[in-house]
Amino acid sequence: MLKSSLKNIVFKLVALVLVATIALTCTSSAYAARNTYTLGSGNPLTTKELREKVNAGLTGNYVDDTKKLIESLKYTLSLAKDADDRSEAQAETRARINAYSARYRADNSKTGLVSFTTMRTVINSLASYYNGTTKRSVPQRVADRAISQISRAESALEAGR
Repeated sequence: MLKSSLKNIVFKLVALVLVATIALTCTSSAYAARNTYTLGSGNPLTTKELREKVNAGLTGNYVDDTKKLIESLKYTLSLAKDADDRSEAQAETRARINAYSARYRADNSKTGLVSFTTMRTVINSLASYYNGTTKRSVPQRVADRAISQISRAESALEAGR
C-alpha cells in the first residue's frame, strides 16, 4: 500500500516537472517569436515595418486608400506580360487588395457606396488571377472590363458616392 502511494507521488512529480519544462520552453519561444517577425524574407522586421506590410500602405482614409488601390491596379494591369517587375507588382497589388478588403468590407458606412461596390466587383474579378500565383496573366477582356469599372469607381469616388 505504501509502495503504490509512493509510486503515485513520484509519477505526479515527474509529470509536474515535464509540464513545467514544456511551459517554460513555450513561454521563452513565444517571447522570442513576439519580438521578431520575418514574413518570409528571413530578415527580422520591426513592429512598424510589419504593420506597414500587413496594411499594404493603407492609412484608414477611405478615399486615399481607394485611390492607392486604383493606382496600383491600373499600373499592374498596364504591365506587359514579359515586364521584369510584373510578378512583384502583382504581389504588391494582391497585398493591397487583401488589406483593402479586410479593412472596409465590415464597415457599414462604406459598403453602401457605389465606389466601394464597384471596387469590390473589380477586386473579385481580378482576385483569381492574383491569388495563388503571380505568373498567371489577366486576359485582355477581363483587364478592359476592370479598367472601365475602375473609371466608374473613380468618378463615383469624386462625387462622394
